[in-house]
Amino acid sequence: MALSVSELFSGLRDHDLSEREMTGPEFWDMVSISSRTDLLGLRCQLRVDEMLYPAFDPRPGASRFSWETGLPPLMQACIPHLTDRPDDMYAELEEMTPRQPRRLLSGHLMWLFGVLAAGRRPAVLVERSGGSLSYATALLRLFPQARVVHLYRDGRECAVSMSKHARYKLAMMRAALSAQFGFDPYLGTGPGDPDERAIWAKAAGDAELAALMPDRIDRASFDRFDVPLRKYGGMWTKMIVDGLDDLPPSPRLLTLDYTDLIADPARHIGRLLEFAGLDRDPGLESEMAAQVRPPADPRHAVGGQQWHELTRACRLGMNRLYGRDGWK
Repeated sequence: MALSVSELFSGLRDHDLSEREMTGPEFWDMVSISSRTDLLGLRCQLRVDEMLYPAFDPRPGASRFSWETGLPPLMQACIPHLTDRPDDMYAELEEMTPRQPRRLLSGHLMWLFGVLAAGRRPAVLVERSGGSLSYATALLRLFPQARVVHLYRDGRECAVSMSKHARYKLAMMRAALSAQFGFDPYLGTGPGDPDERAIWAKAAGDAELAALMPDRIDRASFDRFDVPLRKYGGMWTKMIVDGLDDLPPSPRLLTLDYTDLIADPARHIGRLLEFAGLDRDPGLESEMAAQVRPPADPRHAVGGQQWHELTRACRLGMNRLYGRDGWK
């Protein structure tokens, strides 16, 4: 049996993931309180594929939360991935979690996984969050014996994909605000209340950034904020350069090039299952392989000049992955 807790840690990306002792109520706050970024993203009607809870289209069993209330980290994808009645499972955790004893964060998480598995003992626990290489170090400190699958692809293709994703654009927006004001207003680490911070933004003479402050942002100002494609290439390169050195050595690491997966999905799906210690099932593997589709080549849509700039931005990361002569 395998338990999939998809996108759990992407919902906790603004939280402190360091190993430390926490009470039950503290752990519940961590997994149940929406971050300011998520709240404002929903307010701006930003929809992302990873968000499985129907915040914009409530249905029976999934109507407790909405884009107005915000989504707890557990409800963005993790619980809706496991059940079609996520409100019921959330209510169960809401009652049980605050009563848990004080223990390490990793202990709380292992207890949570047991509840999500309905009391069964899964042989394998799988968590997949996009962009998790940027905080892999913290995850490996929590779970030092974990096996890691590093699925990677051409950084330029990643950057084009990232440019179409609301969460990466929000990250770029926050980086711009942090560079301008010396703190990230979406983490609430700057001086003063939101109104005072908005005044700071105005005083800086940058109306575009002022419109992105937490008390001001709306969908129109989000859409107006333009991020050059090369900036996403730089973000991708930083993830690769900072994250690769912290990955575990073989045999706890499986590296898998997305291009290879596309070229021979049956073989590499088999490799992945064996690495994870899961039983092989030829019928299921064939179904999985049939769902793998090659993506469109992005360079035709991007244009020559932008592709050249993107290549320069991704060069260091590409060299780390493929070697200096291993890519074009």
